[in-house]
Amino acid sequence: MGATMGISLAYNVVVCLLTAYVCTIVLRPDDDGMLVFRLVATVAFLGNAAALGWGPIWFGRTWSSTLEEMLDGPLYGLATGLVFMWMWPGAPGV
Repeated sequence: MGATMGISLAYNVVVCLLTAYVCTIVLRPDDDGMLVFRLVATVAFLGNAAALGWGPIWFGRTWSSTLEEMLDGPLYGLATGLVFMWMWPGAPGV
């Protein structure tokens, strides 16, 4: 289980790095925190959950099992969005 947890952590770090890359292209340091949150949460959701949609289409997995796997995607997206909003350079108190 340790190796699986490590791979899962690495995947989450890669999604966060790609999310940060997209945000540095689209956002400015002084942008509103809510705009940062919305963009980051959306991109992180796409990286964590929406990408799983290929399973039923190409690999014969059932949609019900895929939707179960996607359940944590919105939570990961919201958590990532909140952290980025809090840590964004223009955030109040930073």
